[in-house]
Parts: sequence; C-alpha cells; structure tokens
Amino acid sequence: MSLFSAIQGSANALRVNQLGLQVVGNNIANVNTPGYIRQELVQAPASGYKSGQLIIGQGVQAVGIQQKLDNFVIDRLRQTQSQLSYQEQLEGTNTQIESLLNELTDKDFSSNLSRFANAFQDVANQPGSDSIRTLAISRGQELSTQLRSLSSSIDDISKRNQTEISAAATDINRIIQSVAKLNQRIVEVEGGALSKSDAVGLRDERLKVLDELASFVDISVSEEPTGSVTVFVGGDYLVSNAIPRPVKASLSSNGQNNSLEIRLVDTDVALNVSGGKVKGLYESANAATSSGFKGKLNSLASDVIRVVNRLHSQGQGLKGFGITTGETVLKSTNVPLEQANASLDIDNGSFTIEVKDAKTGRTKTVDILVRQQGLPSDTTAQQLAASIDAIDGISSRITNDGRFEIKSDSEAVKFSFANDTSGVLAAL
Repeated sequence: MSLFSAIQGSANALRVNQLGLQVVGNNIANVNTPGYIRQELVQAPASGYKSGQLIIGQGVQAVGIQQKLDNFVIDRLRQTQSQLSYQEQLEGTNTQIESLLNELTDKDFSSNLSRFANAFQDVANQPGSDSIRTLAISRGQELSTQLRSLSSSIDDISKRNQTEISAAATDINRIIQSVAKLNQRIVEVEGGALSKSDAVGLRDERLKVLDELASFVDISVSEEPTGSVTVFVGGDYLVSNAIPRPVKASLSSNGQNNSLEIRLVDTDVALNVSGGKVKGLYESANAATSSGFKGKLNSLASDVIRVVNRLHSQGQGLKGFGITTGETVLKSTNVPLEQANASLDIDNGSFTIEVKDAKTGRTKTVDILVRQQGLPSDTTAQQLAASIDAIDGISSRITNDGRFEIKSDSEAVKFSFANDTSGVLAAL
C-alpha cells in the first residue's frame, strides 16, 4: 500500500466519523422534540481496488442514516395509546354523569330519594295532617323532576358523543390521507436511483401521524420492503401504500336504539374497533340506551313508581272510595291477568276490601284471592271482577274500553283496600 492510499483511507475514516458526530449532535439537539426518533449512522467497508495481485482497501464509508427503534416497542406504545384514549373518554363521560347526580351534597339524588321515603313514613304516622300530605307530594315532585332532568341530561351527553363520532370520522380520513402521502414520499426518497439515504425526517413525521391515529382507533402497522406501511383496524385496512380507504359515520340500529358508528365507505362495513377514543365514544353514547345508564335510571324510576302505586292502592284518603276506575287497559279479560297486558306485574297473593255503610254503621271485610302461578287456571280479569261483584254493597265490571271498575251501590257505601300482597291493585 502506498503512502497516498493510507492517507486516503484515513481521510475517509475522518469524514465518516465527522458525519457520525453530526448525527450524534442532531440527536442531542432534538432530545425534547416531540415525535423525534434517535438516529444512527450506518457504516460499511468502502469498496477496495486491485493493484497487481492485491486488493487495496479504501477504509470505511457511510451507507446512510436510519432511525434507532424497536418495532415491537412501537406497537406496544400504540396499543397503550389506544387504551389510554379509550379510558380517558370513558372517564370524561362518567365524570359528567357523576356531576349530574350531585352526590355528597344536600341536593343529590340519594338524598332526594331518602326525603321522599321519609315523607311517606310521616304520612303513615300522621295520616290526618294536610301539611304532611302536602309535603309528601312536594317531595315526590322534587324526585320526579330530578329524574326527568337526569334523563334529559343523559340524552344531551349522548348527542354530544354522537357529534364527536362524526368528527372522529373526519379526523381519521385526514390522518390516513397524510399516511398515504408520506408513504409515497418515503418510497420515492428511499427507493429512487439517485439517493439511498433513508427518509428519517419523513419517517419521524409518519410515526407521529400514526400515533395520532392510534388515539382514535386501535391499529396494527405492517411495513413493506419498499418503506411504505399498511395500516389495519381489526381485519380491514385503512391505508395500503399510497391509497387511503375513507370512512364515514353512519346511523345504525339494533332494533331498539339508533346510534352512529364508523364504517368503510367502499363496503359500508363497520370498523371492528376495540380501543381508542372511538371505542370510548361508542360506550359513552350507549349511556342513553336501554342497556346503559338511562336504562338503569328508567328501571329505578319504574321500581319507585311500582312501590308508590302499591302504597297508594292500599290507601283510602280521608274518606273511602265511591268509585274507582283503573288506568291499565286489558286486551283480553278471559286470560290470566299477566297475559292481559304485557306491562302488568302481579304476584300470587291476595288483598282485602273493606266495605262500610254509613247508614247502618256496618263494616264488612272480604279477602280476595289472586292466583298467579303461571298456570292456565290463574285468575282472569273476569273472575276477579266477579269475586268483587259478589260482595254486598259494591259492584265490579270491565268497561267497554278494557278498564277495571269498582263502584258502590249507593252514596252511603264507601270501600277501601288493604294488605295487597299480589300487587294487582297497583297494576290495574
């Protein structure tokens, strides 16, 4: 090897090391830059030349600059980002619902429910007090007003979530278009004949964009040998090479509730989303459905209504009844009571009718049995009416519009109810 060749090889090494120091300096300068991935200089032996029978080496050469990253770690980070966005969305919705309940204050829902129950207890202790009765009615109005307000607020939250689902579809389309464009530019830079340098800056930008997409939906990314990536959600792809696959927000129905979901434009198939903000929005919007928070709220309201109706049905006010007409419409009078109307909730039991004649001062108490055992022989509306009609002083019938009616035979006769273990009075 000549002296010139040795100097030339050393000069090559110095130039490569100088380039390496520049890469290190670039890494240090961008240590706090969001989305920046550490870079490293790729080195390889320089091509030698033949001198006589010998191959003379040229030292080292710089092949290119590439990002220093672990694809497995990147995939795990994206999955974590998706789950974080999902949990943050749920937390935000749950916080809104929690604030509506006003717990730990004197105006919270549980306090209103307790005051309502206490008011009924006060009426039971002092049934003749008009002021206590008025207070009980006021407590009931407060509770029902809060229930309606809660229901309306849940609907508002759901509507906002539906709007955000539409906005998420727009954002997803924007992001996948960016990924497709970056794919094309990276392939051009890295696969062109004029340059073999990796497009590290473009790759940094693409990683940042993919992280943003992962915050909306859970994605998996596969890199092709050309440098482009294919992005999948579930079993469907959103980006392939330089081709984005647009999505849309469409209304879907499961038979009971209508909701928005994100679907592919070309096939009209819903994305199989299992994470990200979109999954959180789906579950948040579900709060206004029969299976969500509103359904539980409706169930609670129904329970309160049923209990209150049972209490009312066994009372008589300050006087007895002269006539009562049921609100429930019976579709058939010759079938077991629970089959006569799907909304009826009746147990196997009995109730008491007390009939008082003001002229004679006589009081008669009669127990009425109600059979509800799931058998064809269970009590029908006609049989119940006949049992009551057989009591002296009162009559009972099914009206032309299918309502149950009990009526005293004279103005001097009043009747009242008690000890209803069947719930039939409240049901009818």
